[in-house]
Amino acid sequence: MKNRIAGLGCALLFATGAALSAGDAARFVDMGFSPDGKTYLFAQHGETGKTLQGYAEIYVVDVARNDFVPGGVFRINPSAATRHRSGEDVFAQLQTVNAAFLNRQRCIPVPLAQVLYTRAPAPGVVGNDLIFRDFENLTGVDSLRYRVRLAPLYEGTGEKARSSFYIVAETQDKDGTPITRSAVGNPHIKRAGVNAYSIERIFADKSGKSLVFLIAKTVVDGTGVSVRYMVETAQIP
Repeated sequence: MKNRIAGLGCALLFATGAALSAGDAARFVDMGFSPDGKTYLFAQHGETGKTLQGYAEIYVVDVARNDFVPGGVFRINPSAATRHRSGEDVFAQLQTVNAAFLNRQRCIPVPLAQVLYTRAPAPGVVGNDLIFRDFENLTGVDSLRYRVRLAPLYEGTGEKARSSFYIVAETQDKDGTPITRSAVGNPHIKRAGVNAYSIERIFADKSGKSLVFLIAKTVVDGTGVSVRYMVETAQIP
């Protein structure tokens, strides 16, 4: 893993731990790929910063469509019923209630060998222009490199912000010549209150052709500044 990160590019300011104290930072859970790499599951959970109400969400994603599987979104929202319950406890409840659907996906958490990039914990800095190599040679292509650039689009600031982004992902040969190039994400989807995006992790299925981009969103609302997670997915031809 120590050799996997090859570079970080342009940076932007990210919410500090002090700012997050008024809101909350969700905890991401990798639930993994299906055996054929066509489906990916993830979850997030936590407790709201001011009301201490637990919450949990599970998402089942169709990798090729970069969209949720029909019926594949499960949530327990923060409420009086979850006050003083931990996010872990609420997440366990959500898993139990939806076990039949989730178990049918047969997903297995992503092993370390399939993690292509993980963001170094540099305070206040986010890398959203990345170049890194496939050191595990997941695709079978010698000296394959990836270049990934997240392009955010912002309107307004703070609670009044509306924002979107897209990702340009390339595979390159050892000389930097593009092999494949694709755009991931929908820049027309405007997210209220999101003031920053960060690529936190990129990983692949065992074939190296199904990719998941884990994105952290910095959200500003009446409770303060919070962090939530989402994914964008793509398949390499």
